[in-house]
Amino acid sequence: MPESPSVPEFPQPPVDMVMPQHAQVIATIGLWVPAMVMFVAAAVYWRRSGSPVYLLGMVGGLIAALNEPIADVLVMCYHAEIGQWTVFSAFGRDIPVWAIGCYPVYFGGLSLLVYTLLRRGVTRRTYWLGVGVVVLGNVAFEWPVLAAHMYLYYGDQPYRILGFPVLLGALNALGAVLGATVMAHLADWLTGPRRLLILVIPAWTMLASYAVVLPHILTLNSGASAPVKYLGTTAGIALGIAALDGIGRFAARRFPAAGPAPAEPLTSTRAG
Repeated sequence: MPESPSVPEFPQPPVDMVMPQHAQVIATIGLWVPAMVMFVAAAVYWRRSGSPVYLLGMVGGLIAALNEPIADVLVMCYHAEIGQWTVFSAFGRDIPVWAIGCYPVYFGGLSLLVYTLLRRGVTRRTYWLGVGVVVLGNVAFEWPVLAAHMYLYYGDQPYRILGFPVLLGALNALGAVLGATVMAHLADWLTGPRRLLILVIPAWTMLASYAVVLPHILTLNSGASAPVKYLGTTAGIALGIAALDGIGRFAARRFPAAGPAPAEPLTSTRAG
């Protein structure tokens, strides 16, 4: 009887991981309170200005949470399932309440911050400052939750800082900034019923960003050696930064910052 071909060892998530209950309470409150504040602020803005763009963007960020199980599988992220307050399950992954709260804050609020910067006009410098705020916002909520052992990035993850893969900083920023740029670029067209497309832009651009870092995803989800995985992740980071730079160059041309007002001409007075 012929032997079955050997299957290379593949990293598996730690399914015996237990959700720490106190940390789950703190993270859920810590993410959903600012999310609700942002929703209320967006609703107030709609009432005062007549524009629902910010509220639609916040709801769109929340809808993008449906991508979480796909993202978890691709980048080998695992949320502790024992004792978890689960919202939904897909692709063999349970998604907790606190993680859903990340989406309206990040792909809603922070993405809309970049959208506002673009609509007001940016230089390359102000664009990258906006990207920096988005990246800092990402690590600000990921590091504490990682430290609390509520979830982790498993497998041979290259370039981790305090458990957070550096590539994720570029990847998540790319998804949020790309969504903001698409919204800003199409702002004059997204009127009337077409505004409802804003509801799906964050989810679409988030998934599109994963295609950019495909070398990382392919090598991470393989039996490749550590050097090959580092090479794939390095390429993914480089491609992510290059994509962000390309968006910045486009944004500086499409949404130029207003130049300084011309100086008043000097007039001399002569005594008569």
